[in-house]
Amino acid sequence: MARHERQVVAYKGRPGGRRCRANPAAGDRTGADRPLTAHEPAWRTIPSWFVHGERDLNIPAAALRFMAERAGSRSTREIPGASHAVIVSQPDAVAAAILDAVDHVQK
Repeated sequence: MARHERQVVAYKGRPGGRRCRANPAAGDRTGADRPLTAHEPAWRTIPSWFVHGERDLNIPAAALRFMAERAGSRSTREIPGASHAVIVSQPDAVAAAILDAVDHVQK
């Protein structure tokens, strides 16, 4: 990833979507019209595919492998030398995993 791209990701990096950033205590209802709840983790019932970087410094590779195995990942791809931003640094590998998942679901 180019230096300027890393800077943009570092600057903009923040929790997920608008609902994650809502602050109901301050009166901010942005996307928080209903509470986020889960009675059963989605990974227990929805098929999953897993792609991660071997050199992820945010989440250790061993933890990522554990999560993939626990979720029953249909395919786990650990990209050698890739970082946490594997979707940016290795788009072809990520796209291949997505296409594999689509192919599997269509069968």
